[in-house]
Amino acid sequence: MGAHCALLDQFAAGPHQRLFPAFDERQPIYFEGEWPMNPMNRMLGTLIVAGGLALTLGGCTYYPVAPGEYAPYPRSTFEHTWAAALGALSDEGVQIVSASRDSGTIRGIRGAINVTAIVQTRADGGVQVEFNTSGDID
Repeated sequence: MGAHCALLDQFAAGPHQRLFPAFDERQPIYFEGEWPMNPMNRMLGTLIVAGGLALTLGGCTYYPVAPGEYAPYPRSTFEHTWAAALGALSDEGVQIVSASRDSGTIRGIRGAINVTAIVQTRADGGVQVEFNTSGDID
């Protein structure tokens, strides 16, 4: 027989016990190529595998997104943005010269550089901050 043969006579559970006792002990059984399978057993195996996959995937939960309009981030209020602009200038070592919340203007100086921050509320309700510098940057 060829290299593709499987000799079932070598599958022994013990010295005198055979794994397949229903087979004739006097003659070894050879199979060429793939292990022969009954079409009904193949269908049953396919159903068992498909059922196992269905049970496994059934444990995954999908939550749909509720309908509505979503902003990428919550809108800032003028007060939060004003405080953040003042904090940013202070963190960078800018000495605050004047701050007018009504006009939304913060003026400061750092060395020979004049710094101006303008905080404005936009038409869409968002808040915009603009930083300008002037003076000798070198």
